[in-house]
Amino acid sequence: MKIRQTAAGVLLLLTFVVANAAGPDWPKLVNGKGHLECEAAFRLAQSAYKSTAFNLWEPQALPKDLNDTLVLGPQALDLSGGDALDANLEVFTKVPLPEYAQRSIYWQTGTTQSNRLVIEEMPRGWRGDTYAVRLVPTTLTTADYFSTTNRKGSGGITTLIDAAWRAPLVFQNRKAKSLWLIDVGQPYVFSPDWLVYLPIAGQLQEACKVQFRPNVKHPTLLLPGPVQRFSALLDRSIGGGENEGTLQPTARIRVNVDQAWANAALRPWAMGTPYNSREEVDAGLSTWAESGPTYRAAHSEMQVRYKIAEKALAAYYEDRFNMSKPESQSTAKNVLDIALRTHYVFPKPR
Repeated sequence: MKIRQTAAGVLLLLTFVVANAAGPDWPKLVNGKGHLECEAAFRLAQSAYKSTAFNLWEPQALPKDLNDTLVLGPQALDLSGGDALDANLEVFTKVPLPEYAQRSIYWQTGTTQSNRLVIEEMPRGWRGDTYAVRLVPTTLTTADYFSTTNRKGSGGITTLIDAAWRAPLVFQNRKAKSLWLIDVGQPYVFSPDWLVYLPIAGQLQEACKVQFRPNVKHPTLLLPGPVQRFSALLDRSIGGGENEGTLQPTARIRVNVDQAWANAALRPWAMGTPYNSREEVDAGLSTWAESGPTYRAAHSEMQVRYKIAEKALAAYYEDRFNMSKPESQSTAKNVLDIALRTHYVFPKPR
């Protein structure tokens, strides 16, 4: 049989190929051969991936077989209050920042390397702190560090991570007592890679990374075509989000939406809990549809495409996760319901 390669056919084929790249064989360790720390980071990543945590950078219980000790990391999921790190004070000395007395640097107390590890927190208003990870020559004192103009590169200081919205995870090898760390990525990137820094040739260097997903620009590319088209409708319904000031509510919703679709494709057991119930979202969308004929038409199309997307998603789960038909249908129903609700924040009824 002769096949005609139309543009639509090529697009359909590409969609199928990308979606089938999203199998259940994640995460993946890149490089790291021969490094026990990379293998330990990978075990932690596997634990995070299998958990019900919505974001992979959320604090996790350490695997029981992890031989290294966590000596610095975030106290909780929400870091917006600032001063949110939990550090082992035998490993790090907490030194207040001169310009922000309520914030600190975490100064490695002793080291066998040529550089000292320093983690600095910097307040960013209501959003909490950002974090920098630096290597400081052991000859420098804390006074030298604070007096150095532009701590990012002068005085022999090397910045490994700068302006990160999530704190790194710093571990100590129980035998060698050396430190290594995981950069868990930025929260505005869906399922970001973890970068692992190990002590090599006297200082910390990036040695390996953990990938949690295929390299795609948008998470819906991991899903069947009908789900992609339904997602596009939902995205248009929330608007462009222009001129929203520093709070950027629409942009913040889209960050959560991207992660929700990534989980729908790869971790459907980790969809999280949206702000609104389905009843509240349906009521909000019904009110929105009354704004005019364009809105009514969009709302009607969303209802039609919802059913088509749910059916396609069930077939996807049956194929990619070897689910039974009843299980795939139940999973698709739950996942699409949550994905829909993640797009909206409607006022709660009094």
